[in-house]
Amino acid sequence: MNWNNYYYVPFLKTQEAEFKAVQELSEDVKERILPFVILTKARSNGRAYLERNPDKIDGDIDKNIEKWKNVFGVSSPFFLDLSSEAVRQNAQIMDLMLPSDGYCNWVQFVREKKKEFPYIIPLIQINDAADTSDGENKRLQIEALLGDFDYVGYREEIFSSNDDANDFAGYIRETLEGVLLADGKAPTKLILILDVGYLFPNKHVQAADKVVQILNAISDLCIQHVIVTGTSFPLALADFVEDQKAVEYEGTLNSETVPMYQCINSKYFGRVMPIYGDYALIHPVKNTAETYARGWIPRIDVSCGDIMHFIRRRRKNRDYKATYQDVAYRIISKKWFSGIPECWGKDKINDAAWGKVEQAIPRFWVAVRANIHISTIVAQINCSKFFED
Repeated sequence: MNWNNYYYVPFLKTQEAEFKAVQELSEDVKERILPFVILTKARSNGRAYLERNPDKIDGDIDKNIEKWKNVFGVSSPFFLDLSSEAVRQNAQIMDLMLPSDGYCNWVQFVREKKKEFPYIIPLIQINDAADTSDGENKRLQIEALLGDFDYVGYREEIFSSNDDANDFAGYIRETLEGVLLADGKAPTKLILILDVGYLFPNKHVQAADKVVQILNAISDLCIQHVIVTGTSFPLALADFVEDQKAVEYEGTLNSETVPMYQCINSKYFGRVMPIYGDYALIHPVKNTAETYARGWIPRIDVSCGDIMHFIRRRRKNRDYKATYQDVAYRIISKKWFSGIPECWGKDKINDAAWGKVEQAIPRFWVAVRANIHISTIVAQINCSKFFED
């Protein structure tokens, strides 16, 4: 695997919007990303299927793996992890997270998936709340994964906690204890992911400093590959709308992850520069309070990399399709829209502006937003604009 081929690591849940966003990427963009796939339960099956398979009433994760094959094929590398959100889990996922016998359910699962996806990169599962083995199950799992796979991912969530950089350096050392090489270095197959989670506005400098401090504190481990990820897309974008009663509202959302990475790039002088990752302008946690009982306010979001523009419009007496057309028409008239790289998402906005609204439902426009964002990030990294602070 040639790491120089990959510009960007988008973190994607196996949900319909994310599937659509990456399915419609150009082949050139697909070749430049290393997706991080977070396995979630599939949507409920049809009645006939459930009558034959009553144990799959809460969705079948294998359906989502099969969908991924249809999106990227079997020869592209990708990370595979499990969702930690209860609302996105089912019995299958919870069984895979059991720590007993060295997380044997997870190890066996990814071994089987490697037969279909030879370049899969499994994540180390950590379920300390259920593990009473004093780290032995974790060690056995890591040994097994390192023995069977070309690369193994280890994700540490670092910013939502009050723990400092030395604390996190200690957690990383503790996790890798027992699998370090004879000279005290980390296995060359290990990929470290530092996940800052959701970054509130104006928090990118603090996040960058914490990342740099952690990397400096573990520099002696000589970890070969590091990814830094997070998101600045909020749980509810409505919180960033100043005039909730406006018929039409145009706003912006500044990225925190892009300037965070630029900050890291200017402050960190270690031997390995981290790869940039984010959640493709989708909040990593499901908004369980969101309800469409009274409908929703049509909105279209457009990523310019370091800033996202959005326009929303109340329907009044018009239907959803007509309202989305109004919003799309306003967007294509904006000067910044011409700077968006050519991609499926941009095409869908152009189509909608002239009356061809493919779907007038929120998840379709989430797919448009994510598709544009991924395409934009790859284009900017390719021309080095991304690294300009």
